[in-house]
Amino acid sequence: MAEKIRLELVTPTKQLLSVDVDSISMVGTEGDFSVLPNHTPMLTTLEMGELSYQVNGETHFVFVDWGFCEVLPDKVIILAETSELAFDIDVEEAKRLRAEAQAILDQKRAEDDVIFEQARVELLKQIARLGVASKIRM
Repeated sequence: MAEKIRLELVTPTKQLLSVDVDSISMVGTEGDFSVLPNHTPMLTTLEMGELSYQVNGETHFVFVDWGFCEVLPDKVIILAETSELAFDIDVEEAKRLRAEAQAILDQKRAEDDVIFEQARVELLKQIARLGVASKIRM
């Protein structure tokens, strides 16, 4: 049997995943990286985006909205602000929220820096959610 690594993904409201996997790939603040069993221990921060993991040749996708990642030789623990499995993402809601954020950006270009930044982050979030959701709808 091939060696596995435990993936634990936790948000403030729930434990989303606790599964033995072959490998994990995610977006860190220093760039994309992958983890295999017996990886060197490290602690890093995660950017908003796609996390993927492989189990017995099958790839699964998850949206992660910022977080921390602790890598140990036998376990990866991710503490995320929010997270959704690809098949749980409401595509219509994400499209609606993306359009709302884009409309705010179009109107508020120079008026209010805080509202502009919130809309910019929301737009990026919805684009990332849609990208993750599209992985299972191909």
